[in-house]
Order: sequence, then structure tokens, then C-alpha cells
Amino acid sequence: MAKMRDILSPKVAAFCGVIGPLIGFASIALAVLVSASWFNWFTNALSDLGHPTMLGGINGVPGFNPAALIFNVGMFITGIITLFPGFQLIRVKRTEKSLIGKLGGLLFIASMIFLSGVGIFHEGLVFPHIITAGGFFISLMLASILYGISLLRFVGTRREGMLTLLLSIIIALTFFFGFRLIPGAAIPEMIIAVAGFLWLLPICFRLYHYTGKLGSLGPAW
Repeated sequence: MAKMRDILSPKVAAFCGVIGPLIGFASIALAVLVSASWFNWFTNALSDLGHPTMLGGINGVPGFNPAALIFNVGMFITGIITLFPGFQLIRVKRTEKSLIGKLGGLLFIASMIFLSGVGIFHEGLVFPHIITAGGFFISLMLASILYGISLLRFVGTRREGMLTLLLSIIIALTFFFGFRLIPGAAIPEMIIAVAGFLWLLPICFRLYHYTGKLGSLGPAW
């Protein structure tokens, strides 16, 4: 039982909140490197990297796509690992007393489940892929807005709240306008992913120092 508590501890969650996204970014970078003969940031979507046959092969000729396994496994692992800080977001004392904060934490968990779904339902499986990819972006956007608002309610976490809301604005603007204004989908998708990671970082820092006492989630919380 003690070992299970250690696995689910805030410190482990904080570590997962950093290493999970880094695995995702590394898998994207490696998949892009493998697909250098055909992948273009201004014409492709990141999900194209996960299609097993459509865009693979030399110079984009339809055939086996060696990047698909790298991208899809990376998305799946990232979603699973980054669930852990999501579980902690709804367990810390102040979130327990904030409906908005708890809803934000639940939406963050949902976004990571959707991200894992992106790795399972690749682009070739059109309808489930649209659901999982769209679900990831929408739930991450809403999670950042709601959790940012919940952080603003307390003096000790207003800096994190302002940062989270600023990044949520970037996510929202990119989601509603970036896909229309920027050629291709890969760049807007990467902007949203990076913004989502950046608002999670200071929260993971606080999780690492969380004592579990009322009102305590690191310095000044």
C-alpha cells in the first residue's frame, strides 16, 4: 500500500508532468527527422507523421511510413505518463474546495486520454482520429482556462494563474484562428502543445514541493 502511495505521490506526478511532454516532443522531432524527405511544416499536420501508409516512403510516395510507430507510440506514452499530474490537480486541497479548479483538472485528464487516443487511432482511421485529436485540443484549452481562473483566486498562486490564462489565450487564438491563418496544421498544433506544456511546468514545481497540508502546495500556496 505504501508503494502505491509512492507511485501516486505529488513528487512522482511532478516528474511525470515534465518527462511525459518531453517524450512527446522527442517523438515528434524523431518522426520529423525520419520523414525529412516528405514532411513539410507548412503543408502537413503532425498527425500525418502517424499515418502508417499514406505519406510514407521516399519523396512522399504512398507506402510504409517508418515514422508512424515512433509518432503513435510517443503520443500514447505521453498521454499515459502525463495523466499522473492530472490526478494530482484534482486532489490538492485548494482544488478540492474549488469546483472550477476540479473541473479544470478533470479536463486536463481528459486531454491526456484523448492524446493517448491519437496514438491509438492514427490518421488513417479518420473518424476516431478526428474525435481524439479535436478532443485533445479542446479539452486542453478549456482546462487551461478553468485552472488558470482557479489559481487566480488565491494570492499565493496568482502568478501561475496569470501565466496559465495568458497561455490559454494563446491556445484559444491558435485553435480558432491559427489553423486558418497559418499554412498547414503542424505549426498551430505545435504552438498549442508547447503552450500547454509551459503552463503545466510551474504547477509541477509546486506539486514537487507539496506537503499535503491544507493550503500547502509549495511556496506561498
